[in-house]
Amino acid sequence: MRATGASRVWTEEKGRPNRWAGGTRMGADPKHSVVNEFCQTHDVTNLFIVGSSVFPTMAGYPPTATVAALSYRTAEYILSRNSGSLNVCENP
Repeated sequence: MRATGASRVWTEEKGRPNRWAGGTRMGADPKHSVVNEFCQTHDVTNLFIVGSSVFPTMAGYPPTATVAALSYRTAEYILSRNSGSLNVCENP
């Protein structure tokens, strides 16, 4: 990077993944988590957070496939709650 003109270069130790987890932790207890098992927030009924931040810890491999599966599962849940309708902004 210095050869390209970068004045500051950040590096990390080889083998240490830089993957974030736990910021919006998933769990059944609202006192210790932000979202439920469907990535729905405990406090705001129609708010869903899907991403690796819902994992309590991160494994040593990329979470892409797991996040994709979680996204699919969450989308199915949202559709089932709304009778298959994509218009989730309507009042029930």
